[in-house]
Amino acid sequence: MNREAIFECWAPPADVWSLWARPILFAQMPPAAGLFGGPGGRAWPGLPAPVTPPPAGAFSPGHAPLTIDSRIAPSPAASEPAGDQPSQAIDVSWAPTAGDTAVVIDLPGAEAVLTGLALAGRGFRPVPLFNGCTGPAEVIDQGPIIEALRAGAPYLSGLALEGAPPAFLLDSRREGPAWRLLPGSFDNRWKVFPQDFPSASFLTGRGLRRALLVHRDRVEPAEDLAHVLRRWQDAGLVIEALDVAGTAGPVRITVDEPPWYRAAWQRVLAIFGLRRNWRGGFGGVVPQPSHG
Repeated sequence: MNREAIFECWAPPADVWSLWARPILFAQMPPAAGLFGGPGGRAWPGLPAPVTPPPAGAFSPGHAPLTIDSRIAPSPAASEPAGDQPSQAIDVSWAPTAGDTAVVIDLPGAEAVLTGLALAGRGFRPVPLFNGCTGPAEVIDQGPIIEALRAGAPYLSGLALEGAPPAFLLDSRREGPAWRLLPGSFDNRWKVFPQDFPSASFLTGRGLRRALLVHRDRVEPAEDLAHVLRRWQDAGLVIEALDVAGTAGPVRITVDEPPWYRAAWQRVLAIFGLRRNWRGGFGGVVPQPSHG
């Protein structure tokens, strides 16, 4: 399956939520699996340990490819009971069943993709919003995300998700490390903006009345995401949050106004210091300091 076909599995042309799917990582996807993977060959939740060594020239030496085992095999219908459903690998028993909820998955790396696949088995359309490029010496390792997107495509192609509510996929690592970036590294940090998501009126016009934010080790949204959720909240959507590392279920939250909320220059301030890429999205090499 080539990269164009993989992207269509995640963003079918006829699906309304495909308007928001970001193509950048699909466009950079290598022609064959195995060029990317988890650090040190680490397996992700619910997946078998990879065994195939990466080929020479991989962006991240020592990484191994991601594969999805039979527990995430294609199923003829999303409504079928557990068996070959991805919920066996990722616990999404918290998933809403009423059909009036949009989910925002803000989890690290491939965990966001795998959780989206698990929700697809529960009748949600996963929408990848990853907006950072990949490249050599990258600050945020995109390899696990790319391989998870590739490996999950056949599963999605076997599901009937017409009219399904959306599950937007974000990488919680998107703002990168706290330390100073070294010259020569590929700075692919990125942020989200209200324009990256459907408006509240678009959501309510399709029967959605609630939004569930899925986090790890927190329930409050990151500052960039707060600009999105606060707009939805102002328009009347109920905002809930779930900490997947905790034992409690979703709880209703109130999203406070983030700094520079609705300010005309908020986007300009937010992207200050980030590097846009000519391919689209964010990503660029940190330059060497100039000498006087």
